[in-house]
Amino acid sequence: MKNGKWETLGCKVSDESRAQMRENGKMHLSRSGGVEVHGNFFTAFGQFALSATPPSCSCSNSIIFCDREQQADCRILPTSINCQPPHRVFIMAAHGANGEASVGSSEPRQKGKATPETIRAGCIAMVKKEGIPRRAEILSIKETKSGRQFYCNFDNFNKRLDEWVPTIRIDFDQDVEWPLPDKDKPKDPKTKKGVATSKNKVSKKSQKRPSKREQSAPSEAATPHPWTEFVESQSRKMTPTAEESQSQTPATATGDATATPAAGGDEMEIDLEEEVQKKDLLSGFSREDEIEKLRTHGSMTQNPAEISRIRNISKVQFGKHDLFPWYFSPYPEVFNQEDVIFICEFCLGYYGDEKSFVRHRHKCTLQHPPGNEIYRDESVSFFEIDGRRQRTYCRNLCLLSKMFLDHKTLYYDVDPFLFYVMTSRSDKGCHIIGYFSKEKESADGYNVACILTLPQYQRKGYGRLLIQFSYELSRIEGKLGSPEKPLSDLGLLSYRQYWGENILDLIVGYNERDEKTTIEAISTALAIIPQDVEHTLQALKMQVYHKGEHKIVIPEKLIQQRVKQKVKQKRLIDPSKIQWKPPVFTASTRTWAHFLSLAPPHSEATTLNFTLTYNYSEPKARAEVMKHRVTTVSKHFAQLPHHRRPLTHDTRISSTCATSVNTRKLPFNFDPHSAPRRSFFTSANSLSSSSMNAPLHKKPINLLRGWPSPSLLPAAALSAAAVKTLADPAAYVPGLQYGPDPGYQPLRESIARWLAAFYPAVDPAPPSAADDATTTTVAAGHHAPDVRRICVTGGASQNLACILQSFTDPLYTKNVWMVAPCYFLACPIFADAGFDGRLKAVPEDDDGIDIEYLRKGLEAAGEGGDEHFKEAKKRKLYRHIIYLVPTCSNPTGKTMSLRRRHELVLLARKHDALLVSDDVYDFLQWPLSTPPQPGYTPEMRIPRLVDIDRSLGVPDASFGNAVSNGSFSKIVAPGVRTGWAEGSPAFAYGLSQTGSTCSGGAPSQLAAMMVAELLESGELQRQLDQETRPALARRHGAMMQAIAEYIQKPLGEGVVVRGSALKGAEVFGGYFVWFSLPEGMSSREVAVRAKETENLVIGHGAQFEVHGDEDAARFDREIRLCFSWEPEEDVVEGVKRLGAVLKAMKDGVKWKSSSTLDVDNVK
Repeated sequence: MKNGKWETLGCKVSDESRAQMRENGKMHLSRSGGVEVHGNFFTAFGQFALSATPPSCSCSNSIIFCDREQQADCRILPTSINCQPPHRVFIMAAHGANGEASVGSSEPRQKGKATPETIRAGCIAMVKKEGIPRRAEILSIKETKSGRQFYCNFDNFNKRLDEWVPTIRIDFDQDVEWPLPDKDKPKDPKTKKGVATSKNKVSKKSQKRPSKREQSAPSEAATPHPWTEFVESQSRKMTPTAEESQSQTPATATGDATATPAAGGDEMEIDLEEEVQKKDLLSGFSREDEIEKLRTHGSMTQNPAEISRIRNISKVQFGKHDLFPWYFSPYPEVFNQEDVIFICEFCLGYYGDEKSFVRHRHKCTLQHPPGNEIYRDESVSFFEIDGRRQRTYCRNLCLLSKMFLDHKTLYYDVDPFLFYVMTSRSDKGCHIIGYFSKEKESADGYNVACILTLPQYQRKGYGRLLIQFSYELSRIEGKLGSPEKPLSDLGLLSYRQYWGENILDLIVGYNERDEKTTIEAISTALAIIPQDVEHTLQALKMQVYHKGEHKIVIPEKLIQQRVKQKVKQKRLIDPSKIQWKPPVFTASTRTWAHFLSLAPPHSEATTLNFTLTYNYSEPKARAEVMKHRVTTVSKHFAQLPHHRRPLTHDTRISSTCATSVNTRKLPFNFDPHSAPRRSFFTSANSLSSSSMNAPLHKKPINLLRGWPSPSLLPAAALSAAAVKTLADPAAYVPGLQYGPDPGYQPLRESIARWLAAFYPAVDPAPPSAADDATTTTVAAGHHAPDVRRICVTGGASQNLACILQSFTDPLYTKNVWMVAPCYFLACPIFADAGFDGRLKAVPEDDDGIDIEYLRKGLEAAGEGGDEHFKEAKKRKLYRHIIYLVPTCSNPTGKTMSLRRRHELVLLARKHDALLVSDDVYDFLQWPLSTPPQPGYTPEMRIPRLVDIDRSLGVPDASFGNAVSNGSFSKIVAPGVRTGWAEGSPAFAYGLSQTGSTCSGGAPSQLAAMMVAELLESGELQRQLDQETRPALARRHGAMMQAIAEYIQKPLGEGVVVRGSALKGAEVFGGYFVWFSLPEGMSSREVAVRAKETENLVIGHGAQFEVHGDEDAARFDREIRLCFSWEPEEDVVEGVKRLGAVLKAMKDGVKWKSSSTLDVDNVK
């Protein structure tokens, strides 16, 4: 039985058998397991039984065919066995309502009682479906918030109708069939070898042709074209031969497992007189027949992996609709326990409980898909969404669609795809109806990757709109399109209809105009690939071979049916309302481009048609044209209100843009500079091109920005740490709450151990004057870790502000002393703390800070404070602040010697000064040897100022005179906003009691937990040793080599570059290179010129002067370059451009800035 009807398998009856039936009242048919009827009783072999006189039938001249397990479902076939022999004997095969096989196997099962607790997967029980108990196999069991649920596959129902059912729907009063243990299962009879007899012979024809089961078996071969199976089915004869009937039987009937053509019974040679009713030519497009055919024999059987996946989501509330998913969708596992999940119909965010969803809906401001609306008519709108720009929305859209697509679909890597979402409009917003996605650059020319109409909108004509819209876009692009194979069942059906209708309409139009056409012409007109056109013509029986030629004929019946379809068709896309231009993606960045280029110089296919409204003599107009790298332009430029003039005379400029068809760069045999033409600028302004500044079409390079390169950010390690942290309630509960004032305790402990292992203990006796600057006088071993000395901060900059807030007062603290050149962004922090105008610059020598200059300054300042100010109780205030970066300093890259550090600590103790040391580059050092040696040498482990202060002895109650201001911004990522401060226990505690910290808790809590995981797992040290430090060493080496080649060599000995960070040691570190220009050159002028002519940003010396100190040293000839931000090749290119600017200045090339650039406030 199929679709509630009996299916005719068909067997011919020979005259001899017919006579025998009339004579004996007895029929014998053998079909793969055997069915025999003798008189008024029936026997059966296999699952089916055939009876001449059923018990419930009073007519003796009838044949019954029924399911032996459900004998109530029987069909009486009126025959006249004793009177008139039947012309045909019908063998009926019992199927489920949708053609699915019965659940379970044919093996005998043990039966017994079960309870909700004892029943398990594999059991067969009676489960209510639509109020009627039905036999169902339990495939899986899960625990949900509402209780235990069972995933059931119902007997004689389509696989899509499998569902999760609660305990109440299972009838435990009836016996449950238990699955047999593996050891008790009978052996598969197919494994037994049989001996062929004469009775088992088959015809040669059936031997040559594989059975239907063999043809439809899943394989790893490439998926055939979606039309192939349909065309083959149309080509077969409507009446099967004996061999075909025999080969079809096993695939159609759910009989014995041994029922195969090769091992079947007698070949039935029964010739009956028959009439074949020819199918309608458009029957292949009947939605009802096709849907059932495809759902039972199409993509469901093409994807056994999807069939085996258990549907994980039971119910979805989507807007005002309740959706029941068809397939598995990879939502987070926690949602598997929910009875219903709630999805926002606008942003597609998903929630497991209604309360969270309602709260989200009150806050959600999105009322339409987050893209550009490219089409609108009276009923629908289309939005184009870039998967790279809207990753979250597109991933959520893919998760939603996977619940209704049986084929594999993407749900994570959405960057290479564009999504076109169709919506309906209401006063509440735009409601999604369906969508299709397409690759930005499809190598196979597909114009659709995935396509779906949501279930609540299916069978309303929306699917055809999606298909039509995809082909309208292909027409605009000038491409031929085809959907990505394989298609889902409903998708294949919709495409078949669309292709057939449009091809028929087009050919009828040709016929009315008495014009000839070809498959290529049809393909071009409809933007459908020729293969799809040809298969459609074959399926419609419109392509015939006549007198040596392939011709296209139009059956009259097709035309009549198409006329009827047009009357019903209400929804169509109006191409005139599409406001869209094909996006162009460059081959390297895959980002939006503005123009179509890369065509042969005189090709009209890619000429541009746009109008600029400002005067073409204005620099703004020139910049707007040039910054887009136009290759060929032959349209007009508007000078309103005057007539139009040519924008260029076919000017050709080097370009790497990509077209919508071809995304590669310029072909190797195309020289963009060949046959130079007169430029637009020359014709417009009569200016010499050599007298103009170079256009800003060069790639921007920033050698000022002191950030880590994106390639050096440990995103994967942070992701793993975040997952581990947020997966454990014991970790994420404190992590998401207010943290303790000193910071996350495990991180403090990890930092204490990490620093104690890196820095050696220091001998309190300072090095003698005779010792080399690199001599490190250390005690045996290391300091013991002391977590009391550590507090967690929000980074070095945030902590500097907290130090000033807690330990200084503008009425008591005299001055802030800064090493010059200084880290220029620290000056505003001191100004905010009330020290504007009291910043004092201290020069440095080869050993570091000029200690004698500083001593004289401190002595001159005196120790007297404001007499009207009294120190607050329980608060320590310092008379002076000395701020510096002692290791691999910013900007010079110098490292202070150990002897100078000892001297500085002693001086600070004498004058009640606090040494604020930014120790952010200590772990970013490397040897200058070739090849560089792994690990850290003793010269890289020079003790910090705070270590020396500790070695000199600091009582527990004392605050000490040094604090180490550390940060993970440079060694992990700036965005973690986590750092540490190390000082005496009293100082660390006092810093943690800053008012903002006491109010809000630790400045970094959740991020601190992730960093702690990196430290504890060793991943941070691995990242530093294997990735960060080697990468910085390569970039530094490349920059130094480029400076030597492009700057020092052309400019001579006037360029002074520091080779190593520490005097007398071959080590370097940090992010920066600092060098001086020859006399007479202004570094500020170089910065302005480099920005205008080379699109290059550099740091000039004046930026690094101490703000407000008029007596400070000036750095008019110094330049700072950063090698950490740009890729290595851009670092070299940037230095090369800088060398070109310096050489032009040396050669006296005249140059005048066309605008005023602010190069003093660039970061």
